[in-house]
Amino acid sequence: MAAAPSCQLCLHLLPNGQLFLVGLLANGTFSFNQQNFARAMGLCYQPGRLYLGALSQF
Repeated sequence: MAAAPSCQLCLHLLPNGQLFLVGLLANGTFSFNQQNFARAMGLCYQPGRLYLGALSQF
């Protein structure tokens, strides 16, 4: 049996510091996560990791 296609989306809204993670899990269910970050400055992806930098870290 062929593996089901997966889909992931990461959306970072800079003005208000919101991060949205949206995806489709292996069992076909929908996954959604939203977090707020004060003074979020940037987003970086490396395989297996997602980094978010904030003003206090610079």
